[in-house]
Amino acid sequence: MSDISNCGDIFNGVKVMEYNQQSKTLQIHFKNLVLRTLQRADRRASELVTEEKFGVYFHCKVPLQIKDSYNRDTYPMITLAALSLPVVVIVHGNQSQAAEATIFWDNCFSSLNRDSFAHPIKQQWCDLKARLNDWFKKNTQRELQHDDLTYLGMKVLNRDNSLNHNIDHEMVTWHSFAKDPLKNPERNFTFWEWLYSCMELIKKCFLPMWKNFLIHGFISKAKTEALLKAKEPHTFLLRFSDSTKGMISVAVNQPDMKVINIIWSSKDLANIPLAKRILEPPQLKFLYPDIPKESKFRPFEQTVTQDIEGYDRDIVRTAIPMPVDSPVSNYMTPSNPTTPPSASLYGNDDMYMESMDHYDHLRMNNLTHHHPNPTLSPYDQMVSNINDNY
Repeated sequence: MSDISNCGDIFNGVKVMEYNQQSKTLQIHFKNLVLRTLQRADRRASELVTEEKFGVYFHCKVPLQIKDSYNRDTYPMITLAALSLPVVVIVHGNQSQAAEATIFWDNCFSSLNRDSFAHPIKQQWCDLKARLNDWFKKNTQRELQHDDLTYLGMKVLNRDNSLNHNIDHEMVTWHSFAKDPLKNPERNFTFWEWLYSCMELIKKCFLPMWKNFLIHGFISKAKTEALLKAKEPHTFLLRFSDSTKGMISVAVNQPDMKVINIIWSSKDLANIPLAKRILEPPQLKFLYPDIPKESKFRPFEQTVTQDIEGYDRDIVRTAIPMPVDSPVSNYMTPSNPTTPPSASLYGNDDMYMESMDHYDHLRMNNLTHHHPNPTLSPYDQMVSNINDNY
């Protein structure tokens, strides 16, 4: 390790090892390490800060006791040293995703005998998919299925998902994995950014449902529509949106066999959880292929059982507006129910449709005051207004 050079100073990095009786080992725990200075190497224009790898150099001095010698000061000292696995130094949380891609690729594919944290620039898909499966299982407590991995392989290789051929031995480059935007179709994010956002959405919003295989997840929009059109009306399927990061899409077939796609973000699901959004709309009846939704999603519904004295509880319901013969049945937002949102805002893959929270924060005993026709529910009154305007 004579070629190692110092590029930064770590404070609070000196401690005395302690003997652990249980494990029979010498251990040390650094609690307050602080990186005070860092000198970065010159990078090429194409390299990012999150691709620069460093190592933490550990060394300790151990006195070697000589027989029949009791003077500790006379013991010869030996120095033991070790270099950590690579680390990436970032200055802001928004860099963590790209930094983790660097560490993932390095840990998975670097060789033991290498120079200066060098890593291969490409890897066979069969090797990459095995490592991605391990990473996803560690973070979401569920392995990816064969169809999931096939879909991901087609995506990272920018191939047509409708093609059916073996891609196990095709090469995936570091650039196509974590640096270049997806190209089929054109996106403004990388494969790793999209996959990472899916993983975070699972952990944050519906991990128990993912573990119970209620989320289909990785499937193309075209294949989803083909599957649903062969099933009973009101059959739905949950998948990750292709056109946006960190959003889940529910696709449902209508009685006329048209399939609509609605997407929700983590912010939407924080306001109204996924199980509640699935259970309330009557248009969603069967989880693909033919499972009644109540049997699967009701156990995951989060309900508030404690009332606060002196306060009434709001009525918040999720509605999927699909009025017959309405040209805007697939395009509504709470801020303006009569104006379709810009397709370019969310991409043309899915339609963004908020739940009707904006209209349903109404007290039960005051509905007639807010709606001119007391015989109509808030949702029906809204649909009536839309039909009057179009």
